[in-house]
Amino acid sequence: MKTIKLAFSTSKRLCKHCIIFILKNVRYFIFFTLHYLYYLSKEWTFWFFLFFDIVGVLSNYLNRDFTFQKGTYFYIAVVCFTIANNEIIHEKKVLSVFKEKHKYIGHTFKINSLSFSSETDMLVSTSDRVVIIWNTYTAKIIQRLQCPTWIGIGFFINNDKNVIGIGGNGNFFNWDVKTGNILENKKILDSDSVGLTLCIKENLIAAAGKDGIIHIWDFPDFTNESIIKFGDFEIRKIEFSKNGDCLIACDVSGNVGLITIKNKSKNYIFRHPENEPIRYVTFSPNEDKLAFIDGSGFVYCYFINTNQLIKSQKSHEDMGLCCQFNHTGDFIASSGQDNKIILWRVGKSKLSKLFSIFGHSNAVTSVLFCKDSNNLISASRDNKIKYWNIDFLLFNWDYAK
Repeated sequence: MKTIKLAFSTSKRLCKHCIIFILKNVRYFIFFTLHYLYYLSKEWTFWFFLFFDIVGVLSNYLNRDFTFQKGTYFYIAVVCFTIANNEIIHEKKVLSVFKEKHKYIGHTFKINSLSFSSETDMLVSTSDRVVIIWNTYTAKIIQRLQCPTWIGIGFFINNDKNVIGIGGNGNFFNWDVKTGNILENKKILDSDSVGLTLCIKENLIAAAGKDGIIHIWDFPDFTNESIIKFGDFEIRKIEFSKNGDCLIACDVSGNVGLITIKNKSKNYIFRHPENEPIRYVTFSPNEDKLAFIDGSGFVYCYFINTNQLIKSQKSHEDMGLCCQFNHTGDFIASSGQDNKIILWRVGKSKLSKLFSIFGHSNAVTSVLFCKDSNNLISASRDNKIKYWNIDFLLFNWDYAK
């Protein structure tokens, strides 16, 4: 009986001391919790703060000035917390007490591409055997389009009444947005493809696959086929200029080229010295610049009128997958297999890194700037689409101007 009483008394005193310890150090536990949440975004911040957390708790518990005065520790923690907050840009939903404003829920496999409708009120995402059309602002599914193969790229046509795409086995698909029915299923290439582009002005459509050949047809009847040999390797991205007089392409051997449609002439503006794959290339909105990203995660900007090429510092730790200009052409968003998005300011002679965005748990395959603002939407192999509110940062931060 005495043993039981002694054990109970000891447990009671231990609980009392634990409660007193927690109450005395509650601010440090709060800091630790907040810092751990930051670990989800950037690892160095977590370890940096963890050191000060341990020092502060020990100092308070031992009632000593263990390296830092308590006030000094608190000041350093606040300053470092502010620095981290300025460096790491969170989703709008994270900033609003971690509550999501939009949840794009619908995909069960990795997402390959994103594209806006002409008014940006709808968003189309492609994946394995399914294409989903979303309401951009409510994240509600408007239509789920089924197909017998995976789709590598898709976009709206015909005043947003249809969606077209290409993917496995080189099959081309055309869906009716309203009914969700497949209107056309046609094999146009001999291999899988993620390269498809359309010039509405000239009624031209182009596709490219693994053989390095670009096929161009009159659209929508696929007549008057024209063939252009770009190289011997898989072409990852092609894009028409707005007036249809030229086309840009990139391949897995590190080539980026401008092709004149009329005479089929090729101008290789970039050949990677180590033949690293170039998986994405795109025009700026006014078509005076190109942006592309290589296998090491370097971002490039090519000024078409002056033939000037500028290269970013290395910031992605793995292969680059996508890059996009904002609506003014002053900023570039890049993404890669390191699960992050990086924002760049386009200068006359350099690309300046502004900040990184963390939040996906797998490779970020596609990024899109909203056309009416600098909000950003991203898709990932974690099956998630995320909305990022960054417009106030791009326009209010001094070093972004």
